[in-house]
Amino acid sequence: MVVFGVAVFSHSSLVSLLSIALAGAILGFLRFNFNPATIFSVIGGSLFIGFMLSALALQGAEKSPTIVAVAIPVVSFGLPILETVLSVLRRLIGGRPVFTADREHIHHKLLERGMSHRQVVIVLYAVSALFALLSLFLLWPTGSTLGLILAVWALACGWVSNT
Repeated sequence: MVVFGVAVFSHSSLVSLLSIALAGAILGFLRFNFNPATIFSVIGGSLFIGFMLSALALQGAEKSPTIVAVAIPVVSFGLPILETVLSVLRRLIGGRPVFTADREHIHHKLLERGMSHRQVVIVLYAVSALFALLSLFLLWPTGSTLGLILAVWALACGWVSNT
């Protein structure tokens, strides 16, 4: 939906159409993927969605200043980017191979704190929605907007390291 918002703002009709179609397909899929899941996306579906989101984000922000074109997708995908970076750093610092599995991810930590699977998913959806909303503020960049987004990033990093 962030890609759609940016595309509408920058008057990119093809990106608007493709991103809203992709959002509709994902929303229809999520109904059956919510706990207890009856269907799964697996690798092919998630790779396709990731590719489409990145391609549409780059195309939709083509007319924007470079910092905005890069910052909006990075902030809107804040939770998965933050989780990936912290997982790699955690494994490197611990001397473990980067591509090995562990039970130190955010969702594992929330489950250990007594939350149900459904509660964890809702919390992570809410955090992702917050990052998406913050990324839309970058359409009108000012010093205070950038400060707000950096503050939220710092809070998210602190929250993730404490979980």
